[in-house]
Amino acid sequence: MIDRRAWKNKLYLGDNLPIMRERIPDESVDLVYLDPPFNSKAKYNVMCGKRSESETRERMTAFEDTWRWGEQSEAEFKELLACGPGKLTDLVRTLRSFLGPSHMTAYLVMMAARLVELHRVLRRTGSVYLHCDPTASHYLKLVMDSVFGHGNFRNEIVWKRSRNRSSIRKIYRRAHDVLLFYTRSDDYSFTLQYRDLSEGSKKLYNKKDDRGSYQLVPLLVSGPRNGETGAPWRGIDPNARGKNGMHWVTLPDKLEEYEEQGLIYWPKKERGTPRLKYYLEDTKGVPVSDLWDDIPLIASSSAEALGYPTQKPELLLERIIRGGSKVDDVILDPFSGCGTAVAVAERLGRRWIGIDISPVAMSLMRYRLQQKLGNKLSPYEVIGKRRRHIAGR
Repeated sequence: MIDRRAWKNKLYLGDNLPIMRERIPDESVDLVYLDPPFNSKAKYNVMCGKRSESETRERMTAFEDTWRWGEQSEAEFKELLACGPGKLTDLVRTLRSFLGPSHMTAYLVMMAARLVELHRVLRRTGSVYLHCDPTASHYLKLVMDSVFGHGNFRNEIVWKRSRNRSSIRKIYRRAHDVLLFYTRSDDYSFTLQYRDLSEGSKKLYNKKDDRGSYQLVPLLVSGPRNGETGAPWRGIDPNARGKNGMHWVTLPDKLEEYEEQGLIYWPKKERGTPRLKYYLEDTKGVPVSDLWDDIPLIASSSAEALGYPTQKPELLLERIIRGGSKVDDVILDPFSGCGTAVAVAERLGRRWIGIDISPVAMSLMRYRLQQKLGNKLSPYEVIGKRRRHIAGR
């Protein structure tokens, strides 16, 4: 286990598979976010250099998202067959038979080996969010089922990342990514997140008193009940209301609390139905669903933009980290890229571990942490084949 009293945040430069095996203890991480390559068969560049108008920025390769079956794939495949969990062993053997020694099989074998390690390092109360796209999401879900257990699948989240209206011939425009949300067990940390109310929803709070703006919501809903919610309260029999009877939305004791707090509106007309005053200031917003269409991609003109080709918005990571962890928890991103997950984890008071194989990505992460957080940055280590030093304050 990690000694949290002696904790120091870490950035590792190198292949995440041996780093996780050698450096990260069992059940020591509370939340994993990973945004691995998507097997897009593309080369991604990043524009490097100082950000002044008078200087030319240099184009450098950040990573190449192309996979081929070769000696490394064959070795990882054989290792999975020899040492992997039984269900995963059966799955990768089937995928190898179905897809052959293809680029997709090489990609899935690479991911399977790393997901085994992520399962090992995750606490029983922990969760993992795998960011992918429809290129391989259907295969990755099978791999996740075999590693984490299909019963620990929680959500397939769709992130609508593009509002571009341009059309592409012969296919529908691709506008979303997928987040596969799994947990280690049924006892996991989760805090429901809320979106801001729309302007239309705010207009529903069209009544006002000395407490503020409010709307009236029903206390009686359709359908009879035999229990306490179907019993008369304050002279009103819910079973005698509506076409086929009604019932209270809560227990009589709670209705009495509402009445004592002055939250029930009593109509003046005879046989009028009491309703609850619901104040705008008391609403948390709209509970977030599995369709995230309120977090757009980063505009090139945004102060958040770093020129990294697959950079994700901080709001996306903020929703994940707030929802799946608490202050002081440990966040792991094994494909850190330009460091959005570690930067947001730092800002939200979490501990963090970032790993990336690219020196370009590592340099950009360090620049980002220092420039964005400055003297508020917690101490961290940079550990790699060519460097090991302490950064931060």
